[in-house]
Amino acid sequence: QKLSFQNMRDIREGFEKYFGIIIPKSINTDVVERYWQVRHCIVHNNSVIDEGFMEHLKPIEQVRKDETIGKIIKVTKSDYDEAYKNYYEFFDLLDSLIRQAGLESRFLRGGRE
Repeated sequence: QKLSFQNMRDIREGFEKYFGIIIPKSINTDVVERYWQVRHCIVHNNSVIDEGFMEHLKPIEQVRKDETIGKIIKVTKSDYDEAYKNYYEFFDLLDSLIRQAGLESRFLRGGRE
């Protein structure tokens, strides 16, 4: 079975199942999930908010007041900056967890030989 990177739940489950790495839940991962779903909405739904967007983000309280089904999602410069910061922190965390687990590879950029 292949790894899915469609949402944070799938990433957590995949990393734990295949690598034994537990990704801790945090505010950062909720924000990463938000922007993952924003991207999905833009790419696959012509920027229109749908039920799937709401189903992913309501439980983690990442739906904004002006976001309702059928409305167009808006991304501002501050949204971009927030997404960039949180993705960077998230991937930095993943890198650290992979190194702690001893799974880094000399074939990956930055891996030690």
